Amino acid sequence: MKLRTFWKRVDEFFAAMMNEKIENVHCKQRWNRINDQTNKFCVAFAAAERQATSGQCDRDMLKRAHEIFYSNQGQKFTLEHACAHVVEDSSETPKRPEGIKAAKASRNNRKGKDIEDYKTIMEGKMEELDKKEKLSKLAILDTLLAKKDPLSESEETVKNKLLAQLF
Repeated sequence: MKLRTFWKRVDEFFAAMMNEKIENVHCKQRWNRINDQTNKFCVAFAAAERQATSGQCDRDMLKRAHEIFYSNQGQKFTLEHACAHVVEDSSETPKRPEGIKAAKASRNNRKGKDIEDYKTIMEGKMEELDKKEKLSKLAILDTLLAKKDPLSESEETVKNKLLAQLF
């Protein structure tokens, strides 16, 4: 069947279905336009599929294909053009979370804390140690003062030193 015969049959079928008479040139032009746009959308959808990450549903891919398709209207739409659009927008897509192995590797390969961090930790520990030492001295002084028996010479010396240091 020749091309002209084919479009004549399409025209007759359309006329029978719609009860209208149109020239087969209109059907052919309309078909070419639909076919062209369909092919372009298929290219955009293929680009969106390549860009898809795990967890994206078909609706997300359709939206992405729609964005790619309509961002290129009025330009020659090719696969390279769609892929370039995907590469441009790849920085906007959210990054995947770090995996367990990668997290462990980065934790083990870490350089360590800064010296300033260690200084602040050490200062806090020293303050805590000073407070504990003062409490233990107060406890010793308390037992020496609470003693009812007369203090020995060494106990008296310790008591006097503690009183001088603390008060």
